[in-house]
Amino acid sequence: MIFLVFDFETTGLKPGRHEPIQVAALLLDDNMTELGAFDALMRPLQPELASPEALAVNGRSLADLAAEPHPREVLGRFAEFVAAAREPVVMVGHNVGFDLEFLRHAEATHELAFPRREAAVDTCDMARIHLESRGAIANSKLATVASYYGIEFRAHDALGDVRATAGLLDRFKAEAPALVDRAIEGTLLGGLVTDARVAQPDNPFVSSVASHFDRNGWLSARQIGALVRIAEQGVTTSILDGRRLAPGVSGS
Repeated sequence: MIFLVFDFETTGLKPGRHEPIQVAALLLDDNMTELGAFDALMRPLQPELASPEALAVNGRSLADLAAEPHPREVLGRFAEFVAAAREPVVMVGHNVGFDLEFLRHAEATHELAFPRREAAVDTCDMARIHLESRGAIANSKLATVASYYGIEFRAHDALGDVRATAGLLDRFKAEAPALVDRAIEGTLLGGLVTDARVAQPDNPFVSSVASHFDRNGWLSARQIGALVRIAEQGVTTSILDGRRLAPGVSGS
């Protein structure tokens, strides 16, 4: 199994209106051995649509980016990098849905293909289940979780985000392997909903959250925390089995 941990920095939050300006990725095998790294800047084709707030967060200016390569060139090289794995990769990211939206738009716009498995691993969702629901961290932002584990983190730099996310995946594989397995299978949040239903089949809150998940495919941090607490009261809580925090690790 090959993991592709990846991240886009963008000119805003809306694919189609906003564009990627940096993409970075690591290819890792199942032992978390690095097989390759990718990091490249690209120029936006519609700079007039760029969000000044997004550029400020990324520490980039339109003038800085004007001389960078065309996105088709960069994303084409990125597609070749992914294809070099010679098998569909497991996509990994922190809030991975955001990056996948930009990736899908890039595929459609530039007629590219990134061979990948259907399910993706979201280290943010795993942090919410494994750490935030237990009160180990105040929130599951990448900087917060990286700080908890003492992982070096360069905020809002795609390669920095990727290396921090890879570090989280490594920790979760050690501390909560069942969560990682469920994420790879595409049943992480659905399994949590099922476990809560088993624990309290007549709970109206669980039914409401289950309906929300069926409609939208995502759960909020508050919903995840509540479902974990409910599921842990049940007899069958397989998605939570084997969760263990490393001794001596703290969020301070």
